Amino acid sequence: MPLLKVDRLKTHFFVGSPFRRQKTVIRAVDGVSFELERGETLALVGESGCGKTTAARSVLRLEEPTAGSAVFDLDGELVSIFDLDKESLRRWRRKAQMAFQDPFGSLNPRMNVADIVTEGLRIHRLCRPSAKWERAAELLESVGMDARHAALYPHEFSGGQRQRIGIARALALEPDLIAADEPVSALDVSAQAQVVNLMQDLQERMGLSYLFISHDLSVVRHIADRVAVMYLGKIVETGPKAELYENPVHPYTKALLSAVPSLDPSAGRSVLRLSGDAPSPANPPSGCAFHPRCPMAEASCANAPQTLVNIGGGRAVACHLVTGSEERSHSPRKETK
Repeated sequence: MPLLKVDRLKTHFFVGSPFRRQKTVIRAVDGVSFELERGETLALVGESGCGKTTAARSVLRLEEPTAGSAVFDLDGELVSIFDLDKESLRRWRRKAQMAFQDPFGSLNPRMNVADIVTEGLRIHRLCRPSAKWERAAELLESVGMDARHAALYPHEFSGGQRQRIGIARALALEPDLIAADEPVSALDVSAQAQVVNLMQDLQERMGLSYLFISHDLSVVRHIADRVAVMYLGKIVETGPKAELYENPVHPYTKALLSAVPSLDPSAGRSVLRLSGDAPSPANPPSGCAFHPRCPMAEASCANAPQTLVNIGGGRAVACHLVTGSEERSHSPRKETK
């Protein structure tokens, strides 16, 4: 049994004027399914607005899902996350924490670091007030910071240090799962490498599972075990990292990977360019949501809704041009740099 199993998760938001009866439905997450094993890192990737952050927040009930299910292996007992009442949810959250994207806005500027990293312990009554400083020092040292930093305030730290503080706070309750929402996107390259290496070291020492949210495919290649590519609220391709990076199948995945900068400026490479912008989740296209931008699209793509189909090797793709007509040769429009 995996640590976490999410099935057909939907999170829709209803917006509109108070003077109008008809509300606009924003389909932020629209039928997402995935599994996460113990000690594994699953990366959700895609363009901004594809729904990856909302999916993670919905699993942790920071956003209330519209439909679907999420089952968590809580010390051998299967728990339905979306059915938990307020008190049961509070107890379950000891096992599932979140590291937020913004290292500046996610820390209370009026609290010192000791109060920030031990707040969860105080809420769950797991630490005596007299032991707060000792426990804060242990948590800070676990993320490569000095115990003397416990008395300082967030504005006295760099972005990388603040992100470490956020990770220390997530570790305080000794969770099994950490949802890391773009944990390095606000950092410079050297700080990114330090935080990613730290997360991997912690995972190895503590057996953590990560749901890693990112649009940076270079970082994902370094940290992930499996990758799920999202587009307009749906997963369009998923599989083990090595296979997906070496042989992407879905046209959207190919476009994302072709946009990753090369370390060798003299090397010629094919770039798959997409036309237009991503459609609005309030008014998604019919059929395959990617077809208006897809260089391989056919007329049938506008009519046939796409679902993930297993293609072997732990991989699945939502593209009938691949799963239904693999014998046909499609030559996407490419430009060579």
